Amino acid sequence: MILPILLLAAFIVPVLAVSAVAWWSPLRVGERLAASAWAKRLQRGHRALIAELGPLATGIGLLLAGSAAIVAVCWPLGKVAAMLERPVDVPVLEWMQAQASPTSALTSVVTQLTKMGDLTSIAFLALAAAALFAVLWRRRWWWIPPIVLALPVVAEAVLQRVLALLVDRGHPPTALGTYPSGGTARIIALSGVLFFLALATWPGIRPRWRAIGWTAVGLLGALEAFTRFYLLQHWPTDLVGGWIFGELLLLVILAAVWPVARLRPALIDDDDDETGESARAPLTGH
Repeated sequence: MILPILLLAAFIVPVLAVSAVAWWSPLRVGERLAASAWAKRLQRGHRALIAELGPLATGIGLLLAGSAAIVAVCWPLGKVAAMLERPVDVPVLEWMQAQASPTSALTSVVTQLTKMGDLTSIAFLALAAAALFAVLWRRRWWWIPPIVLALPVVAEAVLQRVLALLVDRGHPPTALGTYPSGGTARIIALSGVLFFLALATWPGIRPRWRAIGWTAVGLLGALEAFTRFYLLQHWPTDLVGGWIFGELLLLVILAAVWPVARLRPALIDDDDDETGESARAPLTGH
């Protein structure tokens, strides 16, 4: 029982460490980055695009450009992962295969947990969340949440397919999973979009809870990667690639939907002006 705990810790401790440095340590790197000059220039450029093109065209343009950037980053990473297959992936997978116990109670639990990243589970969760947020946004623009929640499902499926074809590294002998891990990327992208919509719907959420929420998104990705590794469904480097892919995809989707999410309705005060000053509260910063 100790070995699985240590393995799980190996996946989640890096996420907690990054979160601690970003939000909880005296360094507060996340706050400093958000307040930096380059971040302010980026925000000004974002607003200028919205003013020039409108929120919808800006969102579509950022989504397409961001998707191209994801391929440009993850394609060479996939080639590096393929080069590491023999010296890294094969011995690590063989070691895990020797430790695994297919009939243990833990394996049964992990087998159920890993389903949270399956395409069917993600699609069902996205549909349920879309219905919920459409009701919450029913006063104006109820159609925005369903479109936003469709993005992580559709974009992940398309980009994963593109990357799998470009990298073409095959799969381990124990399963059919290939680069990058779709389950890891899907859970990060969808959970992140869900939390983003929650912040857009209830902008009064305290900064501490925002930090906890974004940390939870990263932890869900780490947990999914752990389950796929434990069940020998991917090469280890596929999981690293899937985590990076999921985080990049989430950032691109958030940048793309931000102009539209600023149109969110006020759920408490119907008398807000049409532009919705309350909608201008930052959704991810402190």
